[in-house]
Amino acid sequence: MLNKNHISNKIKLAYFIGVGGIGMSALARYYNSIGVKTLGYDKTPSSITESLISEGIEIHFEDDINLVLNKLNVLKKEEVIVVYTPAVPSSHSEFQWFKANNYKIYKRAEVLGLITNEFKTSAVAGTHGKTSVSTIIAHIFKYTNQQFNAFLGGISKNYNSNLILSSKPDKAIFAVTEADEFDRSFLQLFPWSAVITSVDEDHLDIYEDIHDLRKTFSKFTGQIHKDGFLVIKKGVEIDKSNFPKNVYTYSLNDEADFYAKNIVNEANRSIFDVVTPKGIIESVEINIPGNLNVENVVAATAIAVLHEINV
Repeated sequence: MLNKNHISNKIKLAYFIGVGGIGMSALARYYNSIGVKTLGYDKTPSSITESLISEGIEIHFEDDINLVLNKLNVLKKEEVIVVYTPAVPSSHSEFQWFKANNYKIYKRAEVLGLITNEFKTSAVAGTHGKTSVSTIIAHIFKYTNQQFNAFLGGISKNYNSNLILSSKPDKAIFAVTEADEFDRSFLQLFPWSAVITSVDEDHLDIYEDIHDLRKTFSKFTGQIHKDGFLVIKKGVEIDKSNFPKNVYTYSLNDEADFYAKNIVNEANRSIFDVVTPKGIIESVEINIPGNLNVENVVAATAIAVLHEINV
């Protein structure tokens, strides 16, 4: 745990504008789990909002601040956190009300950074593959009984949720999260460890070109804890000047610090060995077949091994 001065220590109510999004709903679930009264607005009902409501989170679907004023008026402004997603237009009347009344309003990425900075966080970045790798890391941590919280970019089939929690979420040691390059959101994160799966031309509505994208990924690597480490796919091209001192490569089956060998792909599973700097993990079996999934497991295994988790 790195910083326990996060605003969640003093807030009593968390309000989410756009609560039905994948990233937003995970944060809403987290606040609800630690005993903070959690409310939200979304434009339309969905399976996610239905799940949130069943968990005790109050949600409405009309842009009307009067629907929550009775809960806001009994609290001091510093006891309320308002979180929004960039998908919500600035003309949204509730957003404008909070702004006009001088509430502190946070982007989703800012709050994810504030929360995860409380833990020894492993963040997975990349223009593709980050949801899969972060979910596999979370599964390994869960299987090995680590005290961690995972904020996922999709609904995990194993856990039927985008949030996996420790038995005492605010007392966890680790966190696992995606590090999203969209809108440069991952620059809000200061992880202990990180994976970079890929840096391909993407989000050119946000970045000037591939060089700007690579430069921002490089900046992200400079935010890894000085005693932490980076795991990067072999061959990914970004400026190394900001890399932490501990850097490891991974690949499917080319020799790297971590790679797979003796791969057998069957219809419903893959079996392989993972070569690591600390030895070979033999006969790893996964029920998500294919080389891409094997490579993702290699990346996730690297994080576990480097965190000295016995896999």
